Amino acid sequence: MFFTRLARIVAWLAFTLGTFRMVLGFLIASLDDAANRAAWTAEYICRGTPGEAIEEGFYVMVFGIVLGAVLEGFKQLSAPKS
Repeated sequence: MFFTRLARIVAWLAFTLGTFRMVLGFLIASLDDAANRAAWTAEYICRGTPGEAIEEGFYVMVFGIVLGAVLEGFKQLSAPKS
């Protein structure tokens, strides 16, 4: 039961942080000024480009969705039959 709850927390965190990283990547990529884009990239993404941040955020978000779906299936399988 403990690991199921821990995995649920990990799934929500992965989904939330992945979505945040994607939105931040899109925000930085949409900046018009190249100097501002470079400064924001160095400040908030720390490595890579905004496109890489979008891709990484997407992968983390999908991981959270898949983990949550697997947990829901496991919860239904382990539920007592009435």
